[in-house]
Amino acid sequence: MKKRRGILNKILSAAAVIALTFNTGTVAAFAAAKTEAAPEVLTVQNSVNYAVTNSNSLKKAEEDNYIARENHETLLWSFHSAVTEEEHIKAAIALTRNEVQTALAYPEIANQKKSLELTITRYFETILSAERSLELYDEKLELDKKDLEITKVKAELGMVSKSALDSAQLAYDKAVINRDSKVKAIDDAYRTLRQTMGVSETKKYKVALKFTYKPFTEGNLDGYINDAYVTNLQIMTLTENYNLAKYEHDMTSFASLFEEESSVLKLNQQLRSIEEAKTKLRDTIKTYYEDILSAEQNYDLALVDIAAMEKQLEIKKTQLELGKITQIEVDKYEYEILNAQNSLEDIIANHEMTVLQFVNTELL
Repeated sequence: MKKRRGILNKILSAAAVIALTFNTGTVAAFAAAKTEAAPEVLTVQNSVNYAVTNSNSLKKAEEDNYIARENHETLLWSFHSAVTEEEHIKAAIALTRNEVQTALAYPEIANQKKSLELTITRYFETILSAERSLELYDEKLELDKKDLEITKVKAELGMVSKSALDSAQLAYDKAVINRDSKVKAIDDAYRTLRQTMGVSETKKYKVALKFTYKPFTEGNLDGYINDAYVTNLQIMTLTENYNLAKYEHDMTSFASLFEEESSVLKLNQQLRSIEEAKTKLRDTIKTYYEDILSAEQNYDLALVDIAAMEKQLEIKKTQLELGKITQIEVDKYEYEILNAQNSLEDIIANHEMTVLQFVNTELL
């Protein structure tokens, strides 16, 4: 009886050490939090506003567009004031080039802004996934800590060997060290986000984004692809450049048959590039749509798995009440459910990001 009471006291003492360790860590973390300034909470739109304001490429595109628009009147005057046929043709070609450049500038600027939004949304998703992963890692560390304390008690009682205890301690110590790599990954992701936004490296932020799952369907994929041909910036640019080259070809008096033949060959090359871009866009859109459907299937399967795990958890709680299993076994199974729920969040985020790519065909 005294031996059993001694074992019980040792286990209770180990539990007290665990509680004291976690409580001390909580107090220390709270004290540190009080001394640090609260980070600015960022939405995707706030981040996009920062990025648009500080984007050098956007500023250049807008400045180039301004120059082209201001130059239009000069080119138009040159066209109307041309005296010879050669001057008239050169002026007409220069004016047409200017109009094509101006026409493409607006969708290009809009695309840069939309591309920034998608990029920042992806950074948000990366950060949130990494933060969830760190929370799960900390949950696992708590379980490992409890396991280690129990192993220490068992070692004192001669129930496990000294080498087994040393191995458990080493595994836990490595796990604690490995946590730093997860923290670094989050810090690196925030650093990349700040660079994209063009803000101070020392500024602290906290991202806020909630992905909501909603099944996605496209009833007429072929029609959707045909519409995408019209709005895709790359195809628009290739088509406008071809039209400009065709206009120059038609306006040019070639010095030889070979020069004319070479010009025709280059026009055919441009036509092939347009068709190649359409093929690539079609394949990309179909791939994204297949990825969306695959993500939705994974989502449904994950829901089924989590529901089954939750039912199993109720059974384990009953077994705990009956003394058939220990509390830590229940805790570990609850962790497995948290892990499955985290995977579900990743599936939802992946689904939404793929949908965003799919619906913004002008960027593909």
